[in-house]
Amino acid sequence: MKARQDGQATIERLWKPLFAAIDKSRLRRAKTGFKQGEIVQLRFSSGEWLGSVALASGYRRIEQFHLPALGDWRPYASHMAKWLARRPDWYAELLSGVWGGEWLDWLEHAGLPVVPNEQTVHLWRQKAHCTCEDGDPFCRHVLAGFLFIVEEMQVSPINSFRFFGLHVQDFQDSVHQAMHKLWQEQFPDGKIRDGDSVHSSAEILDNVPWENLKSDTPLDFLKTSRRFRLLFENAEPVYLNKK
Repeated sequence: MKARQDGQATIERLWKPLFAAIDKSRLRRAKTGFKQGEIVQLRFSSGEWLGSVALASGYRRIEQFHLPALGDWRPYASHMAKWLARRPDWYAELLSGVWGGEWLDWLEHAGLPVVPNEQTVHLWRQKAHCTCEDGDPFCRHVLAGFLFIVEEMQVSPINSFRFFGLHVQDFQDSVHQAMHKLWQEQFPDGKIRDGDSVHSSAEILDNVPWENLKSDTPLDFLKTSRRFRLLFENAEPVYLNKK
């Protein structure tokens, strides 16, 4: 799976198995309505996506819908946090709005879906339900929910983890705790020796502006910094056991 190259288009492109299965005119109307300001609320609950939509025009009746969530990452949150602690470059990419290719590959091989496949689309057709009168399971409201998820994944990858059952702030706390623990294990005296230089591991870690990274923030400081490469340059992917 490739990393994001052209910003806004990539996540929608990865969701092609879904959008290709929807009538083009129906999808076009849904996109138009979504851009015009349809109010969408969506949350993860017990393995399902529960949503509500108020259309942007006409009678603003609120319709409710539900369908199986794409995935449930809750049982694997601890493992994910530990691996992101080993790969701060992946974590920095997520915080700066990038779905890195290696991270996507890791999720795929770990059996943690982030994009739908043909089987997912078939399941959604069977299980999606909305309170509206449209007989198609992919009604305008359900499609608005899909578009809402895709937009959130594009704008803020880390925040979109909530669609997979994770409490984002708690998960980030777990990543930071795992990162501190790993540094303490790697450098028990609190010092990192790089040639003739000696650095404080705590100072380096604490001074990384994780929360202030923006989409245009260069990530080279993580990928090329000798001090960080000491931590992850020899790491090999460790995948979860698939169910």
